Amino acid sequence: MFELALIKKYLQPRFKQLSVSIISLVSILVITVVVWLVLVFLSVVNGMEKNWTEKLIALSAPLQIMPTDNYYQSDYYQLDAISHEANYCYKTIEEKMISEPSYDPFVDEEPHSQWQPSSGKDLVREVFSSIASLNNKTQYPIQANDFQLSVANARFKLLRSFNDCNLGHAADSQSFLTQIAYLSSFEPSNTRLHKTLLPLSTQDLSNIFSLLGSSAQNIQQDAPDKDAILSASIFRKRLDNFFKHVDISHLKTGTQGYSFPREALAHSGHIKALLVEGNTLIIPQTLTSLNQFKQQCIDQNVQACIVQIHLDKDLVQFEKQTQPLSQFNLKLPGEALVESDLIKASLKHASVPSHIKFLIKTNLQGTPFSKEVFFNKLEIGKAAPVLDFKEFPKEAPLWAYKVKNGKQSTLILPEDYEVGEGVLLPKSFRENGVLCGDRGYLSYNSQTTSSIQEMRIPIFVAGFFDPGLIPNSGRLLLAPKKIISTINAAISVKDSLIGNGINVWFDQTKQADQVKAFLEKDFKARHISPFWEIKTYKEYEYSKDFIEQLSSDKVLFTLIAIIIITVACTNIISMLILLVSDKKKEIGILQAMGASKKSIALIFGGCGLAIGLISSLIGTGLAYLTLRNLNSIINLVNKIQGRQLFNPAFFGDALPSTLNLDAFLFAIGATTILSIVSGLIPAIKAMRLNPTEILKTEQ
Repeated sequence: MFELALIKKYLQPRFKQLSVSIISLVSILVITVVVWLVLVFLSVVNGMEKNWTEKLIALSAPLQIMPTDNYYQSDYYQLDAISHEANYCYKTIEEKMISEPSYDPFVDEEPHSQWQPSSGKDLVREVFSSIASLNNKTQYPIQANDFQLSVANARFKLLRSFNDCNLGHAADSQSFLTQIAYLSSFEPSNTRLHKTLLPLSTQDLSNIFSLLGSSAQNIQQDAPDKDAILSASIFRKRLDNFFKHVDISHLKTGTQGYSFPREALAHSGHIKALLVEGNTLIIPQTLTSLNQFKQQCIDQNVQACIVQIHLDKDLVQFEKQTQPLSQFNLKLPGEALVESDLIKASLKHASVPSHIKFLIKTNLQGTPFSKEVFFNKLEIGKAAPVLDFKEFPKEAPLWAYKVKNGKQSTLILPEDYEVGEGVLLPKSFRENGVLCGDRGYLSYNSQTTSSIQEMRIPIFVAGFFDPGLIPNSGRLLLAPKKIISTINAAISVKDSLIGNGINVWFDQTKQADQVKAFLEKDFKARHISPFWEIKTYKEYEYSKDFIEQLSSDKVLFTLIAIIIITVACTNIISMLILLVSDKKKEIGILQAMGASKKSIALIFGGCGLAIGLISSLIGTGLAYLTLRNLNSIINLVNKIQGRQLFNPAFFGDALPSTLNLDAFLFAIGATTILSIVSGLIPAIKAMRLNPTEILKTEQ
């Protein structure tokens, strides 16, 4: 088509049409910059909205079904309280689902007349039947399960040792952390929870290992002096299980360093050491570290000097004299990493963790160092715990782990008959000094016939999670459902964060409104809608205002982006009007040769479209490169200005750095449409030109 050839000719920069070429390049540059900025900005905003939404519903489903007051006042719910078979206790939703109606009119007392009639409907099974019918009509799987919330007093015992790993009977410090905690039932199939789990640290593994020989029999005492010690046979069984699931590759010396005998060093060679306070030689792994340690001693007003050790003569060389190496204490520096190999034979005779032996190896300034040592005054430096299993292990580790079943993963909380039930804590507990393996209990009050009695359930820390933006998240514990059922059966507290409901899970979060609409319609058809309230994640009390604000901000940002792109595209109008004026003679000749007005309009309208597309493609490429290196750019800016550009508390550790598809389609679509619109005015002007008048004027 000759129109395309002319579009290429008119847009190609030429000296003869310098003014048009300059305006064309400026238009392309401006639109490119605008598309680049809009894409980067909207990609980050959309990514942050997605991340914040995921954090808001990290511990809850996209849709929840909650019982209403009508449910709790219905004969369906209240009959259990007068039923002998139900032990005169209210049943949870799960218990209602798996058990048959328990009321016997021939044995139990008569129902109260003021109870809300349920018309013989099994209210819980009707709900799950409705969800099952929905599952058959959607392309994405939908799962439902009940959840429970409660409140209890959580108390954890923190044993810490600085010089020995036998925390159970040789701890240097003992403290307690007590806090009122909200409890939420742990849901193994919640894939979002998998993403919020924090990785096990080496301090966590060291703490778990150090407590292996300690019993929790007296953990429920208010202030026990020491933990009881397990028998050697039980300890060794727990020890074998620990090393089945943990591969320790490096050990780390304590903050005070690690003393070792002369035999651990080679018999020849020369190494440098730092002589501290006249009798201790600290031998670092590198000379660079040696100078750093010396500077630290100077800053702390500690006497220190660098000396040389002659290993072949066992002498320490000073400036003007030598002294025997045997007169000095030899030490590895504090917090030094050394390679380690477990000596498995030591497991057979160990009765406490400090009896375990390792072969540690390293190089001290190129000189080999190796020594068999007891795990005493050492810590785990690097280790690889097993977190994923293909099938349920016969002996589970003492931390939360996953069991893969095809593409699905199930998160499992461990249970230990010596310690209690494993629970997950929010990261605020870790920030307050709690570690995996720490033991404690949940206490609650139970009403007896004559008094109120405090009950305690033993627990231990099996992991930590990031609770996201949920309110009271610093006090939210994830515990097995049976624990919460036990507590809820004994207490009666009115709180919006305490109760029982149904979680409805599906991966397509955006489909929440459609799922809700179907269930509401189906509940009405089943005549159970008065007993249930359906809410999407957009309607949760703690997330409603935040999500509405996110939506409003997104609309505002989109409007601003449209305005900016519109202003940028107005340059096309100026450029094309100038081009039409410059090409009047050619337009007249084309029309005289038979070119239609439509073809003339297509030529100049196509020029505007071409400028928009070229600018969009260049801007998209720049946006992709920027987003790919966004966090590096931010880190550079942080170093230049000396503070963080974005607060991690609000924006996370890293901004989203993926080109958002919706932002891309919006930027390309808006630029293309506005470019076409901008080209219409000059195109209409060009097609209205009279070829006779043009040719007469140009003669």
